[in-house]
Amino acid sequence: LFILFGLCGDFLIIIAILRKRELRNNLVNIFIVSLQLNDIFNISFNQFLVGLSYMSMKWYGPYIICELFVYTSIICTGSLLWHHALISIHRYLVVVCNQSISYLGMSPKLYITLSLVFARLIPVLVCMPALYRRDMTVYSKAALRCLLAPRVSGMQNLLIVLINMLVPCII
Repeated sequence: LFILFGLCGDFLIIIAILRKRELRNNLVNIFIVSLQLNDIFNISFNQFLVGLSYMSMKWYGPYIICELFVYTSIICTGSLLWHHALISIHRYLVVVCNQSISYLGMSPKLYITLSLVFARLIPVLVCMPALYRRDMTVYSKAALRCLLAPRVSGMQNLLIVLINMLVPCII
């Protein structure tokens, strides 16, 4: 029920923004649409898998999907936080410094494209060390899902906390 409610909310926000030209022209609304697309993927893939695992009280799917769940969860969460950080930078430049995007020497389209790529690229790069090692994830019977393996993922966890969480939160 919550998955369907979340998806409906995400789609309604996207439709509302994309239907009105004046809403589409606002750079922050483009970030919001991107955030909603990130949320749709997170709800329909990651949270759906968690829900299935909780309902059946074990993992029935292939282990590679369980591993993929770990990395897509990290990427979705990191992307969410980086989106918010980049929105904050944009609002700081426009509201506090009273500067437009052209002040940075780039068009608004280039700025938004680079920002959205940046918001997704950083979390993907943070996951790269773990993608090279197949022993980074383990299935946890207590959590009913795959997690980063505590004994081998110390550096990976540090990267996630510092780059995907702390830096965007500080911004």
